[in-house]
Amino acid sequence: MSTETTPNFLIAGERRSGTSTLAKWINHHPSVYICPRFDAAFFVDDDLRGRLDWLDGEIDLTRWARGHDTDSYLKWFRDAKPHQPAVGEKSADYFYWPPCADRIMTRFPQMKILLIFRNPVDRAWSHYWNEVGKGRETLEFEDAIAAEESRIAGSDYARLHLSYFDRGRYVNSLQRWIARVSEQQLHIVVLEHLIADPLNELKRVYRFLGVDPDLGLELAGKRYNHNWTTIPREFWTKNAALTRIEWGINRMVRTATRIVVRDRYRRLRIGPQLERLTRIPQKQLAMPDHVRRMLVDRYAPSVRQLQEKLNIDLKCWA
Repeated sequence: MSTETTPNFLIAGERRSGTSTLAKWINHHPSVYICPRFDAAFFVDDDLRGRLDWLDGEIDLTRWARGHDTDSYLKWFRDAKPHQPAVGEKSADYFYWPPCADRIMTRFPQMKILLIFRNPVDRAWSHYWNEVGKGRETLEFEDAIAAEESRIAGSDYARLHLSYFDRGRYVNSLQRWIARVSEQQLHIVVLEHLIADPLNELKRVYRFLGVDPDLGLELAGKRYNHNWTTIPREFWTKNAALTRIEWGINRMVRTATRIVVRDRYRRLRIGPQLERLTRIPQKQLAMPDHVRRMLVDRYAPSVRQLQEKLNIDLKCWA
């Protein structure tokens, strides 16, 4: 296999922190190739990856190695061109899921790791509603946060998908990666800094990847993968019969949209407009103030540790 088809960087996480946006931006650079299969998560266990139904207990982590060979993974990058020295993929669960660091760095010890951290309170809120939209989550947000510790202790499925609070303690997952990579192999972007100064932040990413920082800047500032989750209007939640009718209407709308609109991002954009009869966009809902204050307080020690470890200013998370 030629070196041109061997990946040398990963956008490894964190989920709901702007990984899709960054991947879209840098994929516009002529010297960068990103596998078009976003979040295919080769290094995450198949028992959990994409799973929508609940699973109790721990999975057998040894099964992963038996079904995942390096040559199969390298085929993801066979369309990379010789003039594209930066070759990689985006899978936002790599950073958090514990086995991934060893699996990746054992096979690709020189791999560069790109991470994006977002205000953990906002990340948890966005993650929660994303799981509601997928049908994985049925609890109210505050109840889900309260139940999280016991959930993830008893279920690897919950640990990967329903870890709203725990994923935001970035310093815990970061320790695992720091133990496996050199300082030169790790680059961290703060989403709020990326939004405030997209050009300069993107140029820093390009320097990290070793490509011309003055090219591929056209998409800087454009946002992708907003949280498009919608929730039923109050009228449709008055009783079980109305809820079933709303569910049926919404299912038909989504099926028709999927057939007619093939592009995923376009479908996500227009979907909420087509569902207006029965649903409203989740982004119209604000986190209750008392819940936000509680999460800010709970995250404060982790945020302080992260600031000290990385020597970065995270006042924007206050």
